[in-house]
Formats: sequence, structure tokens, C-alpha cells
Amino acid sequence: MKKTQIFALMIAISMGCAISAPAQAAPKCWLFGWSHKHWVHQDFQPYLEGARGPQVARPDGWTASDWLAQRDADPLVRGFYKADILREQTREGGTPVLVVGPNFYNLGATEKRQVVATIDNVYQITNARPNGMFLLRDWETGNAVGSYTAAGLQLQ
Repeated sequence: MKKTQIFALMIAISMGCAISAPAQAAPKCWLFGWSHKHWVHQDFQPYLEGARGPQVARPDGWTASDWLAQRDADPLVRGFYKADILREQTREGGTPVLVVGPNFYNLGATEKRQVVATIDNVYQITNARPNGMFLLRDWETGNAVGSYTAAGLQLQ
């Protein structure tokens, strides 16, 4: 008699969960955890590239001078600012700082490298002194999001 009552209670709980759950929430319909349908679209991928992984340039032969051959440097750099990819250029002590805008994060890894390499090519920051580099800062938080050296773009 006890087993029948427990089984009936489990069915009542699972049916009650399915009936009484709000429309916007997936009900937890099983006593021991979520049903298999809960895990269908749970393949989360981080928005940004892996912070610890290297940003290796693809061997596609692209150089910053490819963009600069198509257009003068001033309109190209102004276009980066107009598109809100870049916000401003400053200095902290003796270190140049490039403040990136919100649309910088919408670019893919290759495009991020190309934009920053173009800025370096135009202003010759890494060639200006030994171990030349500049920092990339977030426009909103002011936190450093990466750096650019002669070796390439390093994102955090």
C-alpha cells in the first residue's frame, strides 16, 4: 500500500509542476533534477576569445598597408572613430593608450588585430622606440583590455 501511495504522490507532484509553472520559466518537473529537455540549448560559448589563448595571426598575407593603399590614413582612422570602434588616444605617463569603443567588441578576432595594426602602422608607435607598445582600455570601465607590441595584439 505504501509503494502505491508514494508512486501516486510522485505523479501528482510532476503533473502539478507542469500545470502550475509560470509561462516564462522552464518547470523543474522531475523530483531528482531537470528533465532532458531543459539542457537542449545550453551550449554556452564565451563572448570574447579565450583570455589565455594566443592571438596568432592567420597566414592570409594581410598587412595594414593593404587598407592604407585603398584609402588615405586620416579618413580611415576617422572611420574607426565614427563607427565607435575607437574612442580616443591618450597617454599615461610615457605609455600611449588607445581607448576602444563598444563596437570594438563586436569585431571578430581578425578584425580587431587588423584595426589595431592599422593604428600602429599609421602612427608608428611600436617602431618609435625599443620595445614600443601601447595599451588598449575600455571606454566605459577604464580597465585595460589588452596591449599591442611588435609581436601583435594581446587581449586579456
